[in-house]
Amino acid sequence: METLRLDIRHGVRAPRKSPAFALAAVLSPALGIGANTAIFTLVKALFPQPLAVFEPQRLVTISTFDEKLNGLYGVSYPSFEDIRNHQGVFTGMCALTPASLIASREDGFPRTWTGEVVTENFFEVLGVPAAIGRTFGKRDDPAPGRSPVVVLSHGTWVREFGADGSVVGRTISVNSQPLTVIGVMPEGFKGLSTVSEPAAWAPMSMARWMMARPEAVGERKALYFSVAARLKPGVSLKTAEQALAPIGQQLAADHPEVNAGRSFRLAPSSETVIPPRIRRTLEQAALVLMAVVGLVLLIACSNVASLLLVRSRNRSKEFAIRLAIGAGAWRIARQALTESLVLSLRGGAAGLLVARWSRALLWHFRPEWWNNASFNLSLDASVLLFTAGVSIASGILFGLAPAMNSWRRDLARELKERTSQAEEARIFGLRSLRRKLLTRVFLDSALLLAAGSALGLLFGVAGRELSWHFRPEHLSAEDLRHCSR
Repeated sequence: METLRLDIRHGVRAPRKSPAFALAAVLSPALGIGANTAIFTLVKALFPQPLAVFEPQRLVTISTFDEKLNGLYGVSYPSFEDIRNHQGVFTGMCALTPASLIASREDGFPRTWTGEVVTENFFEVLGVPAAIGRTFGKRDDPAPGRSPVVVLSHGTWVREFGADGSVVGRTISVNSQPLTVIGVMPEGFKGLSTVSEPAAWAPMSMARWMMARPEAVGERKALYFSVAARLKPGVSLKTAEQALAPIGQQLAADHPEVNAGRSFRLAPSSETVIPPRIRRTLEQAALVLMAVVGLVLLIACSNVASLLLVRSRNRSKEFAIRLAIGAGAWRIARQALTESLVLSLRGGAAGLLVARWSRALLWHFRPEWWNNASFNLSLDASVLLFTAGVSIASGILFGLAPAMNSWRRDLARELKERTSQAEEARIFGLRSLRRKLLTRVFLDSALLLAAGSALGLLFGVAGRELSWHFRPEHLSAEDLRHCSR
């Protein structure tokens, strides 16, 4: 332990003798480690986190499997009602569908919200009460138009109403309908999503005014609804899916023109937050991004390894003398490896700063439809552990070559006397090589930084093109669905 402490102490002090070398040896891995940390943070945030609901392990999502289309889809509202009326494996079921809402406050200025139309027992099934006020319940009449109420998300409450606690009981106009705010949900609650927070929730009794196609509520062919159910205690996912099979078969017999070839599939809701097709696309994109930044890190390690080899050659006589007076080859190799680890950890610390800046850059170029998303891009404990692991692995990787080089020292050749002219030529050649390598390091670092910025820009532009298919600047939205004739 004492020799290890001395090695670490020497590794911390050694770079002070050559500031230019130390700067290059820290900045190069900092870019590679920072890029890996930033992409890891983004990938970790994109993929499902635990739902902010009561006992999420008992919450399942019901989907329709269509044999003709060979895919999983939503559930029609009539099928949802049939399952709810004939099942015996759930304590409760709820349905929801996205809705585009045009909201107006006292100032009359319209806001476009992305909300959801949900069944009246939605919050009850999820087991989450309101932070302020109440949620939908038995007191709300399920008859169409009889319960003009709305529940706000925490984000909407803060952004649009300045976190005013007196918002409960206030009337706002949503899709030209006066709705009474009855509650505000707690911070972090996003319904059945872990990515984007709906602005508000309206009851199914207001579907006629909130949905783009309200007639879909009565259509069996319209697979527009997401259905969540809470398993009864002791009921497994497989048992529940088997219990739904006869219901699906009966619906196929009763409505063959629509339900033929359709069955119901169950999956944990935490795994269906991102639709399967989008999830596959994200997984492929994540693999590509991690591979790209992995190559960036390998280039950085190669640069630092070259620098350490040059530095090792400069210290050849130092190592030879230490070998001559009794130091073991393993002792010198371990010291070289320790020095590289110290450099990599310093690069990791600088990489956290690079990751923080890169994270902000990537988020700036996000697609437009992620504007209301609330990803957790914080550098939490898992990110710090990842950075530490990458830093240590990088230090070992680019420290192996100098360590092996110090192991293979030829004691007789290193201690052999040389003429002053030859020695001067050797020193001049080493200095020239060092300058070339330093130039290569900085050029590679600049190119990698430019490539990362270009990748972020391309990602943002592609996201906008895929989501809008037109240029949305200087356009406004007007609600014409409820204009009088």
